[in-house]
Amino acid sequence: MGFGLGKGGTTGITVITAIVIVAIIGYLIFFKREKAYVRVPLIMVAAGGIGNLVDRIALGYVRDFFEFTFMNFAIFNIADVFVTVGAFALIIALIVILFKPQHKAESASGGDAAGGSTEPAQGEEEKATEQDGGKGGDDESTDSAAKFTVQQVNK
Repeated sequence: MGFGLGKGGTTGITVITAIVIVAIIGYLIFFKREKAYVRVPLIMVAAGGIGNLVDRIALGYVRDFFEFTFMNFAIFNIADVFVTVGAFALIIALIVILFKPQHKAESASGGDAAGGSTEPAQGEEEKATEQDGGKGGDDESTDSAAKFTVQQVNK
């Protein structure tokens, strides 16, 4: 644990840290196309975890060496900074991801946040009918395919 926490339970923390590091590395290997704003924080957390894990295995404890005497704050090391900053950045990235699909769904439907119409503009319906093969959109699947095509043209 970071910032001097968990000084007594080295074995349990070592096992948990190793499992989390393996899980993060596995995720990074299997999801290579993940955005950088998710990958970089995960790499930071894994790197900090590896640094602390090496200390625990080699020394039996984590060597903390930054101590600010001008204020009452925990003693910490570079690995703790990586874990903390990476976790904070990952939380922000996940919040962005949670709200981003909702925004995309609104723009993909052709409407806007102010309650705009999702109906195709005049003339676009005729284009959809021409792409439809002139069937007039009587078939449900053809009609939805035509609307999908019109939406793709609007992007």
